[in-house]
Amino acid sequence: MATIFGNFGLWLCLILSILQLVNSSNNSPKLVFYNRILSTALIFSMLLSFLSLVYSHVISDFSLMNVFQNSHSSKPLIYKITGVWGNHEGSMLLWVLVLVFFNYFLFKLYRKDNIKFVSKSLQMQSVI
Repeated sequence: MATIFGNFGLWLCLILSILQLVNSSNNSPKLVFYNRILSTALIFSMLLSFLSLVYSHVISDFSLMNVFQNSHSSKPLIYKITGVWGNHEGSMLLWVLVLVFFNYFLFKLYRKDNIKFVSKSLQMQSVI
């Protein structure tokens, strides 16, 4: 069940980042409002995906290939948790999570005088 939530979170994150790319390229009056919703939703969808992978490692759900290759049922809990980003897929997921947090904090820099700079930065961040 956690794998379904993780997969859903990844697809939702992809869709939301495409929407943020399209929204940031427009000069609509609702730009800040939509970017607030998209930035917050990106954080929650990426957290859902990453935490479902952590949960799968903690409970040793070996139906997931990542857990099968990088975990063991007799490992201590701290090694199971750190084993999430000890491989390529998990470290890329953690890196995207960090980028989504930077995306959110970049959104928090919105002011009236730097709206064009922040919207272009959010646009490039969503491409990444």
